[in-house]
Amino acid sequence: MKQDIIQFAAKYRTFISRILVGFLFIFIFISEGSWSNDRILALMIDVFAFILILICTFGRLWASIYICGYKEEAVISSGPYSMVRHPLYFFSFMGVLGLCLTTGNSVVTLVIMTTYIIYYPLVILDEEATLKRKLGKKYEEFIKKTPRFIPNPALFKEPEHYTVYPKIFRRSLMDIVWFMGLYMILRVINILHEWDILPVLFHL
Repeated sequence: MKQDIIQFAAKYRTFISRILVGFLFIFIFISEGSWSNDRILALMIDVFAFILILICTFGRLWASIYICGYKEEAVISSGPYSMVRHPLYFFSFMGVLGLCLTTGNSVVTLVIMTTYIIYYPLVILDEEATLKRKLGKKYEEFIKKTPRFIPNPALFKEPEHYTVYPKIFRRSLMDIVWFMGLYMILRVINILHEWDILPVLFHL
């Protein structure tokens, strides 16, 4: 039963994520968060959110350079992968938190972060099971010495040269930059609320 849930979460993660984001965007369009009432607090939160999204964008870019063209084909244990097994998910977590904070909405933040914390560990477990089957002992050794989600900078190492597959990397760029795109959309929505162009049906 547990394995079925893990496989379901991995298989339909994109579809479920899009449905959730769609409903939440509708919610954000018609509501305004309580953080917006305190201008200084709202500014501090927005700056922090932007920093998180920048780290997410460049972190995912860095990790993608190492993984594109090698995923499920070899054990990647250098660059960000020398510090943590799943750097893409780690940086995505920072980006999701940044987007949540940008909404200024405590309900949206609670729903999305709770969903991420519950849902994505299942996806990670499924990926690790797949890599164990495909890569065998090499991946099991990698697991033993590398943290699953919280990076350990003391383990960092990188090669002097690394082969990158430009076509595969180029295709992955859209997955990297969409955090920044969503951030800009959310900022526009916030501005339209402030200018009373978009209706605010309720405050949270």
